[in-house]
Amino acid sequence: MNVKNNQRTQNTQNKIKEVFIELLGGKDINKITIQDICRKANVNRTTFYTHFNDIYDLLQKIEIEKMQTILSLLQSDTQIQPVLNEVTLEKLLDFVLENANFYKVYLNDFYVSPTINTLLDHLDTLLVSCNNQNYNNLFGQNLHEQKVELYYEIEYLKAGMVGVIRTWLNSDCQETPKELAHILSKCIPSSNCS
Repeated sequence: MNVKNNQRTQNTQNKIKEVFIELLGGKDINKITIQDICRKANVNRTTFYTHFNDIYDLLQKIEIEKMQTILSLLQSDTQIQPVLNEVTLEKLLDFVLENANFYKVYLNDFYVSPTINTLLDHLDTLLVSCNNQNYNNLFGQNLHEQKVELYYEIEYLKAGMVGVIRTWLNSDCQETPKELAHILSKCIPSSNCS
């Protein structure tokens, strides 16, 4: 396929995604129809089905794209492994703010999706690697007790981080990404890791 057709295909997919995200802001996903999306995106149903199986396939593809972007934002310029510190938190929050319409709906309504859980699993890895050294130095407990404590601490931190971002979005992002990143970095023990 030539470049012109590839660009046209990409533009069509992007338009459908943009319209869907816009509709999510005003309607429950169960009330959004393919007809609504096609009418607003000015495409026919055949075009929609050329790119997506159904509305949930569309949502999943948007999730995957956004997750890939977030994971790349968490990468350090000098490291392959993700790094969770104030700088990367600010990048993450900048991205969330740029996509506020999507994340406002997504974190309130679709938090249990496989994609967000994959992202949280990556946060798990970050928190475990940064906290293991701290636990080994701070606790005289046996390894099993350390792992149990670490598991619960990480679950607490993940839920707290998503809760803070959800609250921030629901309050129309009163703080700047830099201000919120600073607040979050104080709450995450691993933010000292690099």
